Amino acid sequence: MTMILDNLKETVDTLNAIAQLEIDDAHAYNQAISNLEDVTLKDNFLTFKVDCERHIGETSQLIKELGGEPPEYSRDFKGYLITGYTAIRSMMGTKGALEAMQTNEKLTVRLYEAALQKNITPTAKGLLAKNLMDARRHLNFIESSIAATS
Repeated sequence: MTMILDNLKETVDTLNAIAQLEIDDAHAYNQAISNLEDVTLKDNFLTFKVDCERHIGETSQLIKELGGEPPEYSRDFKGYLITGYTAIRSMMGTKGALEAMQTNEKLTVRLYEAALQKNITPTAKGLLAKNLMDARRHLNFIESSIAATS
């Protein structure tokens, strides 16, 4: 019984960390979008923000199903740093916005990969693996866009 409770606690803690990261990412995308003039990039970033919001909703729902309390839709300290960094880089133009979001998405991919190595429930692993595919798609697009601007 203790092992099951430990697994549930680790799962909820992991999902909460991921949900907070996605909240911070959504805020960072807002910041980048507000400074972009390129319509194609702006449209893609809006799509990526929608992905983040879907991840937040799905992750929060699973947290509730497991008896946990998901984070509120607000930035934590790390989120303020991420948004501030994104704001400063985005003011430097399209390449700055892309590079800021590249840093953010690299962090997101790393945290998802680390979360998948934890002792979490199969349902949580499935959700995180699916969301990791989105984060990798975002990162690949951003890296391709940076290469195209160089």
